[in-house]
Amino acid sequence: MRRTIRGTIASTSSALLVLAVLAGCSTDDIDPADTEASESTSETSNETSAPDSEWFVRADYDEQDAQRSATFEGDPAQPWLQYIDGKMTDTSAYKAGGAKKVCFSNASNDNPWRQTGYITMQQQLEVLESDGVISEMEVRDAQADDNTQLADIDYFIAEGQCDVFIISPNSTAAMTPRRRARV
Repeated sequence: MRRTIRGTIASTSSALLVLAVLAGCSTDDIDPADTEASESTSETSNETSAPDSEWFVRADYDEQDAQRSATFEGDPAQPWLQYIDGKMTDTSAYKAGGAKKVCFSNASNDNPWRQTGYITMQQQLEVLESDGVISEMEVRDAQADDNTQLADIDYFIAEGQCDVFIISPNSTAAMTPRRRARV
């Protein structure tokens, strides 16, 4: 009987400790008005207590925050072509004639998001092939390995037959020039 009570007390104490730790790790929503009030801002200089750094630029943050409530321009029936407040640039001078070969370096197909994206890409490819925009698409799958993906990209470059590159990186290594130079 005594061991049962001690065991019950020990397990109850352990459970309470776990609950206390989890309560301290909550992710309550923060009201932006509360954080703005706590920051020391100057309306004339737009400075805050968080200085700009390599990873945080206040002007970029403010612009992107304002875009959250912006009105999109373009046809609502084609949301992928819509844009936010920007000057359009005429690129017709760069139009290439004839169907082009696309080379796709895929990080992996190891999660539902990537699988859905790949299926969508295949369906769009069929349309672009029938329209004569794309002649073919060669795909290499790195199976979530940075070194394999770097080798795949190097293969495409060495092959020299890609008109268009699509790179869905596993990590930033595939897109970092210093890392690419080492391989």
